[in-house]
Order: sequence, then structure tokens, then C-alpha cells
Amino acid sequence: MKRLIYNKLIEWKNRKEHKPLILLGARQVGKTYILKEFGKNEFKNLVYVNCHGEDFAKSLFRDLSVQRIVTEIERYYETKIVPGETVLVFDEIQEVHNGIASLKYFNEDFPSLHVAVAGSLLGISLREDESYPVGKVTTMRMFPMTFAEYLLACERPKLLETLQNLEWDSLSVMDDLLVELLRQYYFTGGMPEAVKKYIETQDVELVREVQYEILDAYERDIAKHTKPQVARIHQVWESIPAQLARENKKFIFGKGDALPILRLPFSG
Repeated sequence: MKRLIYNKLIEWKNRKEHKPLILLGARQVGKTYILKEFGKNEFKNLVYVNCHGEDFAKSLFRDLSVQRIVTEIERYYETKIVPGETVLVFDEIQEVHNGIASLKYFNEDFPSLHVAVAGSLLGISLREDESYPVGKVTTMRMFPMTFAEYLLACERPKLLETLQNLEWDSLSVMDDLLVELLRQYYFTGGMPEAVKKYIETQDVELVREVQYEILDAYERDIAKHTKPQVARIHQVWESIPAQLARENKKFIFGKGDALPILRLPFSG
């Protein structure tokens, strides 16, 4: 499925002085997919390292010697890493100690190499045991699919072009079609796997199963990264639908006198 962030990745690749790229976003928004597609299409060689549950990746950042890291990756994957021809992708970078910190040294010691990492926004934000390489990286944020991307996934490029050009006379005769497509988009939530499942099957029950699996993954992330406050955060998480159904569109969470009230405004 086409994602509009792809063009930004190409811009990053073509910069004369590019920094290591951190692609941030919630789980299941398509970070891994887009980096793999980008690497396969735009470079001669994609070297992909999954940092989740792989013993090799856990030991890879035992120190911050970039030359050693690159050499060990070449040996492990039987490949050659060539600046300008290779993109080195680290997925789930938040799972390994010193993974994020290493990007500073990739920028300083090997600036010609294209390095891109994907990470859970929650995991990276709460990583307190290592410093974030401020000024040494380029950060991009990835979100669920937009309505424009949904139309492209549904093979409706001409309809999207009509929308983007604000051709109101043409759009007025397609009102029912647009409303139906918008309803479908709202139902899937723009999550790529849910969109793919709906387009392939048109089965709303199967789409719901995908969505429940995504929610379960989010809850596991909450438990993993916020252990001291996990009970309180679960309460906040579970109360969101009811809170946002309120007319004033404000999230208010409190429990007796022990907890302060948290007020977060949401745009209506």
C-alpha cells in the first residue's frame, strides 16, 4: 500500500549531509513495511536487523564502536555494506540497550552511510537508561493511513485527484460513494492491517479481530514500559472511549483525593 511518507524518505536519502533517521510511531502503523519497501526500491542493498528477541542484536551494541558494529553485521548476514548503495535498517531499536545512543556515533564516525531505525514511540520516549542523540538524528513520525492513502489502497486515484483539485461539480454527483468510502475508512481506523483485511475480504468481523489484536499489543506495551504506573495507566486507557463521548471533549481522570485530575483537551 502506498504511503505518502515515502516521498519524505526519498528526500532524506538525497540529502548531501544526511543524519541517521528515526522513524517513530505507534505499533502497527506500518513503520517496518515502509522502511523495507523504501530500502528495496531505492538502494542496491537493504540490510535489515530486527532488534526484537534476536540474540545477535542484543550483543551488537555492547560498545559504541561503529566500525565493529558494521563489520559484525557484514559477517553475520554475509553482505557488504557500501555507503551510498546500502541502507542499514534497525527495527524495534528500543529493545536493545545502546541502540538509540549508537546513532550519535553513526552520525559522527560514519556519516556517509544511510542508517534508518524504526521504534515504538512509547518505548523510545520512556527509555531512561540512555541519552537521546539530540542534533545527531533526523526524526520522522508515522501515523495511521490518511483518507487519501485509503483511497489509493482502494485503487481510487482518480477520485483522490478530484478531491485534491476541489472539483465540486464532479464531487457532488459522487456524494454517496464518498460517504461510503469515508465510513469504511473510519471503521478501519486507518490501520494498515485492518485496511488490507477489509479490502481483501469486506468482512467487518475479521477487521474487528485485527483491531482487537492491535489493542492487545498496545496494552502489552503499556505493561512493559510503564510498570510502576501500569494500573493507573490502564485505568486511563480503558476510560478513553467514554471520556471522548462527552460533549465537552475533555479527558478527565481522577480517583478520590489520592490522584490529581488530569485534563487533556481534544479537538472536536
